[in-house]
Amino acid sequence: DTTWFMIIIGLLLVFSALVVSALGRKSGAKFNALVGCSKHMSKKRNPAWAAISFEQLLAVREKAIATFGADYANATMHDINAKIIRPACEEHHKPYAHILNGENLLRVEIFVSHAWSENFDEFVESVRKAFHLWAVKPTLWICAFALVQSSDPRVVEQQVGLSADPCKAPFTKALAQAEKLLVIRNRAVDVYSR
Repeated sequence: DTTWFMIIIGLLLVFSALVVSALGRKSGAKFNALVGCSKHMSKKRNPAWAAISFEQLLAVREKAIATFGADYANATMHDINAKIIRPACEEHHKPYAHILNGENLLRVEIFVSHAWSENFDEFVESVRKAFHLWAVKPTLWICAFALVQSSDPRVVEQQVGLSADPCKAPFTKALAQAEKLLVIRNRAVDVYSR
């Protein structure tokens, strides 16, 4: 069920943030070792290397506008995933970020936490506003782009660690290596109530 999935994802994010906060930035290497993220881990296997650029996020918005037409005004991340992200992931068997970046994978700078029920355009606009004064825009770790999206719940479960240790979830690993956390609030759902 999607509701339970989102609740578990929310709990994983909160758990990850608490662990990272408890360990502090100076203990980042210890935390990375704890969750299995080492310097020697393959970039393709390390969730921290599944970021997209700010420009790529804007390009997805343009693709969504073209795909949805007049319905774009009401599109959520669920809709963007169903029409754009998931079909590409299922075709290529890899995260959308890896499809976009090929061999030039991008490492997380900003870990973005948000709710999939929000309006997608408002989400993109919130990210744009957060970094509008930055001369060089950061890379963004957004779960929809960073994980392989699939209609097979087993594929999703294997990635998010629903049946395993939350310390090994890709959210935890990416958050541990992020420079900053950006929480996007919205009008549809309170991200802190998930």
